[in-house]
Amino acid sequence: MELLNLAFVGTPVLVVATWWRWLEKRDQPLVRSWRSYVVLVGAIAVSLNAALLYTFAAYAFSVPHMEDGSELRNTLGNDVAIPLFVLALTAAAIGKGRARILLAITAVSGMLTWIPAGFL
Repeated sequence: MELLNLAFVGTPVLVVATWWRWLEKRDQPLVRSWRSYVVLVGAIAVSLNAALLYTFAAYAFSVPHMEDGSELRNTLGNDVAIPLFVLALTAAAIGKGRARILLAITAVSGMLTWIPAGFL
């Protein structure tokens, strides 16, 4: 349960750090290679994953008696979050740049938040 709490709180920090790392101008040419833009696609994927999770969490907390909350979470987690996770990990593996490792860590952290607490 502690790992899920850490992932829930740490994912936004990791998303911001990934973007910061990708936008960093240290010794970057004016035109980046296609592999650098693959990392950009991965950063967009982890950002969408985090935005989806926190939008769902805000909605779930705002509705007093949400009967279908578990079903909605499963649908979002299985049908949207898993493809975003795979896209981000693929981008981290194929991409080039300083943000690759941070992107992979952010993707795993973002995916941990979708796993039901009883599983871990």
